[in-house]
Amino acid sequence: MSLIFPKQAELARPKQHPLLEPWSLGAGVTVPDRVLPAPMEGILTPLFCQCLTREKRVSLWVTPYVRLSAELPRQRKLLRMVEHFFETKLPVVVQLMGTHEEVLAEAAYRFVEAGAVGINFNFACPSKTVLKHGSGGGFLKQPKRMVSMVEAAARQAPGIPISVKMRTGYSSPMECVEVLKALYQSSCSMVAVHHRTVEESYKHVSGRVERWLRARQHWPDRDFIVSGDMFSVEDVLSLPPDFTGVMVARGLIKRPLLINEIKAALSGLEVKTDAPLNEDVALDFLEHLATICLEDPERYWSSKYMLEICRHTLGRRSWLFEKMVETFRQKDLPYATEMLELCSRYREEKKSC
Repeated sequence: MSLIFPKQAELARPKQHPLLEPWSLGAGVTVPDRVLPAPMEGILTPLFCQCLTREKRVSLWVTPYVRLSAELPRQRKLLRMVEHFFETKLPVVVQLMGTHEEVLAEAAYRFVEAGAVGINFNFACPSKTVLKHGSGGGFLKQPKRMVSMVEAAARQAPGIPISVKMRTGYSSPMECVEVLKALYQSSCSMVAVHHRTVEESYKHVSGRVERWLRARQHWPDRDFIVSGDMFSVEDVLSLPPDFTGVMVARGLIKRPLLINEIKAALSGLEVKTDAPLNEDVALDFLEHLATICLEDPERYWSSKYMLEICRHTLGRRSWLFEKMVETFRQKDLPYATEMLELCSRYREEKKSC
């Protein structure tokens, strides 16, 4: 009898971290890993999406919510809301928000016809304006209506994965038990759970992992994505292996390379998790944004947005931010060329120090 031994290279090969394994979304779509940007309203602009796509930092988009009222817009206007995501040629999951079941179901059908690989419902938004109309996180008080919306969309878009973005509850994190039990009986294939409740909004709370683990118990064998307070590599490395994937939100604004850093650390490379963002990295990112703006200033440029990105990456007291404030006096004018010149001057200022 002959013995067959595995090759030495196979024995030495370290096991890949689960978050770096390919992820099958359904409908024949697979993405290479499970670390993705969260759907951030006001952040995932056409400029930001183009930059992250060209730098190969993302493999999947979940759009910020498309908020719909009682009447569905015409097809052209509807698609215009998310066209910059489709332009990246990456898989796109469209997030919907509203209170009219039939309208959302028809919108789901239209977005899938346009190329969306999935539909996600926003049952998480804590905005007072949204809650006043009973939408977003307000649905967590009505699990049956959540299920009804998911089923209506599933009927209109058969075979397409329907998912939910939610919080652990409206008033108490224990409320997720009832919600998840109800959704588990529906066509919902994935939940993305933010650890706070609606009433907690964005306040600091402790025990986020414990809340996710409690919720996970009631969503045992389907995709479970965690979201909230992913500001550093360590925030992801410290997670238990119970979750399908992670969504990185506001941390991506302060550290544009955060998703790359997370993936590198998960693959075993040494990453300085507590180090501040390298200024050269921040400048490279700002210069890339400005360069893209030169291609179509009317579409891409926003002085307010560029100031916000610089404030988050380099700080309000940085030389570059102060010079940008001085330069961008007329907010309706594109200053992409001036932005590139300021970045170049900033590099020279650093060298002379």
